[in-house]
Amino acid sequence: MKRSVLVILACALGVTAPASGGDLNAWVPLEWRTVAPCAAACPYWLDTTNIDVDNDGQEDVHFDTCGNPDGTDGSLSDVPGLPYEEGIVYDDIMVGPRADGAIVLVVEIYPTVDWDLFICSEEGRLVDPCASGAEECARVFPENCDNAIGPQNPLPVGCRERSVIQIAADRRYVLRAYNFSDPFPLEGRYCWSSAGSCV
Repeated sequence: MKRSVLVILACALGVTAPASGGDLNAWVPLEWRTVAPCAAACPYWLDTTNIDVDNDGQEDVHFDTCGNPDGTDGSLSDVPGLPYEEGIVYDDIMVGPRADGAIVLVVEIYPTVDWDLFICSEEGRLVDPCASGAEECARVFPENCDNAIGPQNPLPVGCRERSVIQIAADRRYVLRAYNFSDPFPLEGRYCWSSAGSCV
């Protein structure tokens, strides 16, 4: 009797345990959904408006792509900002920790019209491109894009994005996608890679 209870308990724990980091060099499909596009009011455009209103060293008007996207912080943190909540203009998908043997995380997205992908740390910071001393690198925005019309197309509609970052052991990453102007969900995929390629 005790043994059967232990088996049932082990099975239950196996079902409720967090998902594994994924197989090495194997693609995992993803989907992001939101209800409203943010267009010109996306926080990654508005962060240039950040300002310390009361000169206390903290930005009160504060837009942040990964951390606090709603536009209020510091002495204004209790004031409601824009309705930038998960599921409104962006969705988050947490991945990690990495598969054994992986050295990079590869993420690709395939928007119908326009979504923008950012890789964030669990602490709410943008994973900067090759910041000095950092183990991680983020994507570089291309001038042209690959879309349904063809590769390196100057028309910025349905632009596919590919991000590759170097990864640290035992880290998890937030894949944050903002719906810029798309009526459809965003399809994508990721993989933990040992050499930058996946199957």
